[in-house]
Amino acid sequence: MYEHVSISFRFVFSYTHISVHLGLSSITQIAASCGEMKFNQYVLPDEEISQSATTTTGISFDGVSLYKEGEKHDAISLPRAMEKFSLWLQNYDNPILVSHNAKSFDSVVFMNSVSKTGVKFENIIGFVDTLPHFKDLLPGEKSHSQSSLVHDAGFSYEAHNALDDSVALERLLQFYNVSKSTMLTFSFPLSYVLSVLNYRKCKSVNATSLSHLVTAKVLSKFMMEKFAGSGLSYQHLKLSFERNGSQGVESLFKEQTNGKPRVTRCKKIISAVCNHFLDSARGGNKLLQQILCKFSFSSPFPKIHQQK
Repeated sequence: MYEHVSISFRFVFSYTHISVHLGLSSITQIAASCGEMKFNQYVLPDEEISQSATTTTGISFDGVSLYKEGEKHDAISLPRAMEKFSLWLQNYDNPILVSHNAKSFDSVVFMNSVSKTGVKFENIIGFVDTLPHFKDLLPGEKSHSQSSLVHDAGFSYEAHNALDDSVALERLLQFYNVSKSTMLTFSFPLSYVLSVLNYRKCKSVNATSLSHLVTAKVLSKFMMEKFAGSGLSYQHLKLSFERNGSQGVESLFKEQTNGKPRVTRCKKIISAVCNHFLDSARGGNKLLQQILCKFSFSSPFPKIHQQK
């Protein structure tokens, strides 16, 4: 078994147009804490920081310098920041990075940054997510966010400050006397994070290809994301229709995956998508017009113009 050291770590983000839930947001601060040893580095974002993000985090960027609540901070590029973090981690043998909601967010952002910069972190053996532990430990709590747990424990910290976040999590784990063996129960390897990151990137590409169907009210945003998450893009829809008409689209949506439909069995939703292609054919798309002639059908579904 590995001898390891647990290091609380956290990122602060610019919350720009890249979806935050994908874990691909621009990093503006990297911090970590392990007892008396601290790491804290502000990072120059590679995108503009919106006003709403500045209101939330207090961080702003004028294109040259980074500010926190109006105070200028020394900030460096993401590659340099990641190199400094990697060098700092070399002080430890087999470190495990610990964060609240790490499995869904911080670990994914970290591995995305590793992928973008090419910086090596060869001594990290995995991550720990403290969120599921506190859900098990305190099932009656209304909220298991770190800020709520810290408040209930009787101390406070500066939100949207990565170093304060890291130190607060350390204190929280000490307050509840969480052992290393308990934390390892909620650990996961780097390979898991890479698979999640690849899935989210693929979903993002698929969602982009389907976004015009949401604008046209053919699909709801929820159904579009479900379709994108199933690994399918607009091109898959179009190809299914070109090959087998409405039946092809229906088969694609209803394809069984682990005993459940890949997307949905809902006839109303399938009808809306089929009508979209039928309208495209009637609107002058010569290839789709040939499809209509080939199958000699009109839509087997009732015509609807808006999905509610």
